[in-house]
Amino acid sequence: MSYETWHKHFDEDPDEEIGRYVTGAFGEPMLIVMPRISWAYVDWMESEHGTNVNAVFQKNQKMWTPEFGCKNVAFRNLVHKSFLKMEKKEMGRPEWCDPASPEDLLDI
Repeated sequence: MSYETWHKHFDEDPDEEIGRYVTGAFGEPMLIVMPRISWAYVDWMESEHGTNVNAVFQKNQKMWTPEFGCKNVAFRNLVHKSFLKMEKKEMGRPEWCDPASPEDLLDI
């Protein structure tokens, strides 16, 4: 996600790593650390599209294998891929989030 317009809406650093707990696939608290901009996008998806964030993270947790690397990176990639899929389907984006480039949408 590009954040050229981020600072028109927020004072915080979009790259600051933020940890939040979500409910894991087995009911356990699961700490996920991602950049602030990724969490802001997750919050937007939840409020604007009714996305069940816990369900999304739980599904990804069940599919995760060590080949995917660090779980936090896998979740960050999941959020970015969700952004690209929604961009390709023209489902909108937050006003603070710049559009994806055409090159970014080629592999989606």
